[in-house]
Amino acid sequence: MIGESATDIKKLLNTTSDCLESIKNLDIDLGSILIIHIITEKLDKVTRRAWELKVSSDSKEELPTFDDLKEFLVNRFRALENLETRVERVPNTTRALHVVKDKGVSCAFCAGEHRISSCPKFINESTETRRNFVLKNKLCFICLLSNHSVKFCKNTFKCQVCKRRHHTLLHSQGVFGSEVGEGSSAARAESSSVTYEGNRDANKAEGSKPHVVSCLATGSRKTVLLATALVKAESRNGTYHTVRALLDQGSQGSFVTEALVQYLGLKKKPSKNKVVGVGDKGTTSTAVVVINLHSRINPSFQIKVNAYVLKSVTSLLPSAKVARLEWVDLNDNDMADPEYFIPNRIDVLLGAEVYSQVIQHGVKKNANGTLLAQETTLGWVLSAQMGGAFFG
Repeated sequence: MIGESATDIKKLLNTTSDCLESIKNLDIDLGSILIIHIITEKLDKVTRRAWELKVSSDSKEELPTFDDLKEFLVNRFRALENLETRVERVPNTTRALHVVKDKGVSCAFCAGEHRISSCPKFINESTETRRNFVLKNKLCFICLLSNHSVKFCKNTFKCQVCKRRHHTLLHSQGVFGSEVGEGSSAARAESSSVTYEGNRDANKAEGSKPHVVSCLATGSRKTVLLATALVKAESRNGTYHTVRALLDQGSQGSFVTEALVQYLGLKKKPSKNKVVGVGDKGTTSTAVVVINLHSRINPSFQIKVNAYVLKSVTSLLPSAKVARLEWVDLNDNDMADPEYFIPNRIDVLLGAEVYSQVIQHGVKKNANGTLLAQETTLGWVLSAQMGGAFFG
């Protein structure tokens, strides 16, 4: 119905009544069908698929009833309980043998007879060192154990600082949103003109050239403001977390830190790519992920980004704290990164493909042209060389 109409209302009522009469004549229990639909919508994919297979293979011509579904679910949870009980018995035996053999817990950091979470040497290290050690040794970001990853961790503890799902000893700025790691305020952004050579195709044609990723770089002599933005990244369980991104129109690819991938529980797809910096200094990315990003400024805007996984994208940006800039017609609510003037971690580098999709028409410059504000769907981003001519 488009507008208020007596004819349309009458037609709707008559059609509904005719349908209900037809269903009554077929002797169908509408209540049972509705309940089955509601319950099956709440089932996990594996259980729901098993139910659909049971219904399709049933020799009965009648529609399934609630009693049929109830019987199926009872048998299902009993079978799962039996399986879980058997699985739990094996690790318990293994742990007991391990304790007898090793005579205690061994610290992964110093090999002492204590847990790494209570290791004095580990605790005295900087946040950056602790995080890098956990990543390198593939420890869980929540409990710091080595026999599982974050998504399989059953530990219910949360960070005492931000109340999110990671160990308090790994809390730092960027992914987890609070303090900057010790000794990192003087860090400078490394030159990030890079090349990556993908081998996604096994039979790569001869003579094909590597893709070149050219990113803006800063040195230690001058502080440069680059286009940073706070965006919402979707985790594997559907929750959103604020992360810090660098927009780089000169980059042919997008990159994400291993720490963020683990924190969000994203599924990694193997894809070995060589990343080379200036002077042929490089590293290797062994995986690619798909990240779903949402704008904080424009809730209706979202974008899926294919990003190569790296240990780190760049050092803190800006490289040093700068004076906060005052704009007559721009406030914190307009800014893509309201704390652009404070050195913070970069979690994601968004390349030219993403840049072209977020860029808008608005452009603002200060009186002497040394500072540029560019409108994007993520908010207004700033680019400038502090204390000198404009750099962008």
